Amino acid sequence: MGVIPEDFGQSMTKFELIGTQTFGVVVLGHDFGIGVPSTVDGANAVFDSWEAMDVMALLAPEWQLAEVEMTIMTGTGPITGTSTRTAQPGTSASSPNVPQSALLVAKSTNQGGRAGRGRFFLPGLPEAAFEDDGSVSAGTMTLAGTVIGDMIGDFNLNDVSLRLLHSVAGPAPAVVTGLAVRSISATQRRRLRR
Repeated sequence: MGVIPEDFGQSMTKFELIGTQTFGVVVLGHDFGIGVPSTVDGANAVFDSWEAMDVMALLAPEWQLAEVEMTIMTGTGPITGTSTRTAQPGTSASSPNVPQSALLVAKSTNQGGRAGRGRFFLPGLPEAAFEDDGSVSAGTMTLAGTVIGDMIGDFNLNDVSLRLLHSVAGPAPAVVTGLAVRSISATQRRRLRR
């Protein structure tokens, strides 16, 4: 996780296998377009952004967009709040894949080098989203390209613009300028090295 500078935020979006303790978390950095919101308003804006980009179309119906926790750094330290929105189940027509399988999305910025890149893992995709060799199916790549392609714009519209937080204090969080869906499934094993 990155260092959160003052007046920036970090969201943790929880995707949950309904009725179990199994979940995955997507961590994102944010800048706020109209001033720093309350943590609950910020968390709700992130939840609304996921809904607007229709991430549920990628999720198996047994998975849901459960909640968002937002941490905002103030001059006196971090404050945290949780979204108040109703959980939204996936709308894909296929049964879920094994919980540790995920879609890998690469983040890019205008900063060069390793510090200018990031990624996140989207859990909850259906079994039909992946081929036997671990690659993402053509249909899922098309749908994911559309859904993830809307992400930067939808987060900007809700004034929770995506930023790449750095692991050390100092550099300003970089503006996320691109998101690319990778064509191979991400697993816990791959996460350890990639």
